[in-house]
Amino acid sequence: MDEDRTPRRKAAAARRLAALAAALAAACAADGGAAGDGAGGRGPDAGRGRGGDAAAADGAAGDARPAAADASGGGPSSDAGAACAEFAFSVPPMDLAAIATIIPIGSLGNYKGGVPIPKTYQTLADRSVAAEVRAPADLTLFRLFHHRNPDGSYDAGLLLAACGADIDAPVVVELSHVTAYAPRVAALLADASCDEQPDGAMDCDWQGDVPVAAGEPLGAAGGPTATSANALDFGVTDRRAPPADLIGSPEFWKGLEYARCPYDYFGDEALRAGYDELLARGGAREPRCGTLELGVVGALQGPWFSAEVGVDAARINQTPVVGFYPAVENASREAINAFFGWDASLLAYYEAEHGGRRNRAAAEVVPGPDLYCYDDLKAHPLTDDPLPGHALVRVDSAGQMWFEYVPDGPCPANLDAASLSPAAAAFVR
Repeated sequence: MDEDRTPRRKAAAARRLAALAAALAAACAADGGAAGDGAGGRGPDAGRGRGGDAAAADGAAGDARPAAADASGGGPSSDAGAACAEFAFSVPPMDLAAIATIIPIGSLGNYKGGVPIPKTYQTLADRSVAAEVRAPADLTLFRLFHHRNPDGSYDAGLLLAACGADIDAPVVVELSHVTAYAPRVAALLADASCDEQPDGAMDCDWQGDVPVAAGEPLGAAGGPTATSANALDFGVTDRRAPPADLIGSPEFWKGLEYARCPYDYFGDEALRAGYDELLARGGAREPRCGTLELGVVGALQGPWFSAEVGVDAARINQTPVVGFYPAVENASREAINAFFGWDASLLAYYEAEHGGRRNRAAAEVVPGPDLYCYDDLKAHPLTDDPLPGHALVRVDSAGQMWFEYVPDGPCPANLDAASLSPAAAAFVR
């Protein structure tokens, strides 16, 4: 962890938590406290007789996700699939010696609001030394998301296609957190559309059609000037394979259901063994490379979508989403990933318990009248950096859940006497 940035992270987290509490209250007020309750003006605990009246009471610029095209059409044509059947990676995008660990698919962060990250994260063994980033196969570079920080450092995302030349290609490769460019890539920015901010920050979006050869340098990750990116994101979406079974509509996931483990595309057995070792260092669960199939139907675990919006109308990075997920980096911890906007979010980890109603493992929380509570929250899956407050949850049915974040204090000592306040918001799936 970056100790120098810890105070700033804590301050930013505190602002997001306060905004989250306000957003939850606003959502409930807009909904009349009646989401899914069937009676206008009734709060989440109306008519339950449990404790009397309730007390008042957390990516690359431009959303650089792979396969962002409409997923409703399914995979590519059979001709495209046949032409791409032999596709494989032949060159590591970054030397394995430069990698400390690989965080698997399914980790959590701000890349997607309220849902797991669909790509792997190669942390650098020495982030002060720039590590060359190369094309892992013969590909077509078709999009570059460029972010310049106020201090002049860069953070970029590159999208490359196999067996095609755009986002609709059967296979799309993402390389993100590139902090310096090879000359050929840097020249593309001359044709980019850019938006510069008064503080010196700038976001650029380039789209085109540039073939790159396997092993061709694209840029670098890390290095002495890197301030916002000290790793390399490596992800693949492959529409030739069946989509993952994810909770929510295809219109919400927008192609992320086709995310795949990028290391499965390497044919060299020694290379794959090296990646397996690095994944074992960064992940603590199976499958070793991770998965997005983390939802449990009939239980709390997985994503829940704002009842005010509904499942079918929910859109990623726009709709409020609350998710409960296992932490891929730590087998004993789970996380709450709540998104009400980029400035109103909660990412909090807790030690999962396998009994009781405090910090109960999300896969074990099933519909019923019981109120569950999550506290002793942590900001990171592997450290004990604390976060304030607690979260209250009740799963009314397989399709509805109530959620409330209270920014101060631990869980109530007597959950039987506790209740959700009017600030609680309803979520559905």
